[in-house]
Amino acid sequence: FGAQGIFETGNANWYCNRTLAAYITTAGWTNVSDERCKHDIHDLSTTKSLQRILKCKPKYYKRIMEEPTGKNPIPHKQEDIDRVHIGLLAQEVQEFNPHCVSTWFDKDESKENEKLGIQYNDFVVHLIGAVQEQQKQIQKQQQTIDTLLSHLAKLTEQVNQITLKMI
Repeated sequence: FGAQGIFETGNANWYCNRTLAAYITTAGWTNVSDERCKHDIHDLSTTKSLQRILKCKPKYYKRIMEEPTGKNPIPHKQEDIDRVHIGLLAQEVQEFNPHCVSTWFDKDESKENEKLGIQYNDFVVHLIGAVQEQQKQIQKQQQTIDTLLSHLAKLTEQVNQITLKMI
């Protein structure tokens, strides 16, 4: 493995390839995101973020708690076996968000032991982008509503004037 955890001054620091990747404090897990720890930084186009999020098909499921052979090397509590989880299926996500899917190997690095994982942190950026795209749509709709209300007010005033002249 290229990762290790080191506990320092009450924090748990997580290193990957000798670089601090994350740390845990009493506030929870934090990914390192300081600008000084990054390079080749560019703005991400979020124009397709809403489409990407709408393609997600949330699921609920139970985890398989034993080896495919039927042998269970580690005993599990019944509450863990029965626990219902929520999430996405990596195979589905890979179709429209391949950059949010990574591979890992169960046992050796052979193709039959390759598994897929989802980097949910990357989805947060798409969620932000989707909200921003929806906000643009909402603002555009509000401008249209305001314009239509203004036209309606003028038409209502004209109809009232015509009605008064007819009386």
